[in-house]
Amino acid sequence: MTSITKMTFVKLNIYKFHLVGFVTEYHAEITAFGQSYSYSDEGLEISPITNKDGIDGYTLVKSYSLGFSGLSEARFNTRHLPGLVESFTVDKYQLFLNNCRHFSLEMIKVLRPSRAEEGLWLLSQLNMMSQKINTIIDTGIVNTVRAI
Repeated sequence: MTSITKMTFVKLNIYKFHLVGFVTEYHAEITAFGQSYSYSDEGLEISPITNKDGIDGYTLVKSYSLGFSGLSEARFNTRHLPGLVESFTVDKYQLFLNNCRHFSLEMIKVLRPSRAEEGLWLLSQLNMMSQKINTIIDTGIVNTVRAI
């Protein structure tokens, strides 16, 4: 008897929100298996798919269709999800250096959807931008402390 693996459609949603003043940051989430997967300072969140546009200051920038993943939900839940839960905990969250975009990158690598390249590239670019913002903020704080 042949087992049929149900494919899942994978989507990357990018939202923007304002940190302070003119500083804009971006939130990313992955949808697959009829769920939304995201990571924040409250930890890893798995919830029914909900458009966050207009909720908690989020503005939807774009949804990217990443194609289909051949990974079954059962295999994802048993083989990959426990490691993601362990790697993306509340205490490991960092606004610029370990955030929703890093989590979404890992999800794309695990799910390996048929059109992953655009999502991987976009998230990498957003992470580089965040790292630069982090460096500017850290430099400003260090210089302020030195001046005191």
